[in-house]
Amino acid sequence: MRDALTWLQASRASDIASLQRLLETGELMAAVSELVHRLQRERGANNLWICSDGALFSAERHARQQEVSAGLEHFYQALPAAIAQPGYSRFCNLIAAALQALAGLPALRQQI
Repeated sequence: MRDALTWLQASRASDIASLQRLLETGELMAAVSELVHRLQRERGANNLWICSDGALFSAERHARQQEVSAGLEHFYQALPAAIAQPGYSRFCNLIAAALQALAGLPALRQQI
């Protein structure tokens, strides 16, 4: 009976770990979605500012940048630890690409 109990406990622990990972993934997806929305709003404010030759939307641009900064902080907090796991390679590559692109955001803002 002891062997069966050990396997049942391992099964339960595996289920809990899977649910925890699903929860973390859901939180990350929510943070990504919110960040993308905030980045799009900033892009829109920048486009309007550029089209008006800097006459309009200056305050909105700065407000959107602050919103993006808050969204970035939430995104970084939602990122799971970078731990090698089977089947995790593509996810890690996508996160690395996103982080690299986000690192270029200040330089991109300077060009506007």
